[in-house]
Amino acid sequence: MPGRILEVKRHLDGREEVFECERVLVTPNEAVVRFLIPVDVGSVPAGTLTLGFFWRWRSYNLYRFLSPQGDVLGHRFDVVSEVRIAPDRVRYLDLLLDVLVAADGTVTIEDEDDVSRAAANGLLTPDQGRTIERTRDLLVRSHDNIVREAVKAEPGQPA
Repeated sequence: MPGRILEVKRHLDGREEVFECERVLVTPNEAVVRFLIPVDVGSVPAGTLTLGFFWRWRSYNLYRFLSPQGDVLGHRFDVVSEVRIAPDRVRYLDLLLDVLVAADGTVTIEDEDDVSRAAANGLLTPDQGRTIERTRDLLVRSHDNIVREAVKAEPGQPA
């Protein structure tokens, strides 16, 4: 199902970021999109191909970073909620915490301070806080299995 799809990332403060992506796979319960990063973003260089994996019933999404030559540069998981998948867009609420997995397997947890501040300021509910903790623990423990499962949705990509 070729074509364009929007990725709509909602923030706890109500802001939205919208990214126009290429649709790879879209069903009512999952979506895979491609996005070419136009500028350097942190340690991810411009020209990196990003494959985004979204699941309606999971509390995380996955970004797979590939070099222009197809080498795996790493993965990032975002803790999310309220995932909605439609033929023309993927929407979700970003719950701040990210789990980065470098190409060598090193795991880094990002934005824990932001989570603490948001909770202290009443922007996160206790249920969302529990979701963040549970999802962080799952991703640290099972990221390799999740990546292997996701890559099956994108034939021809390196594992």
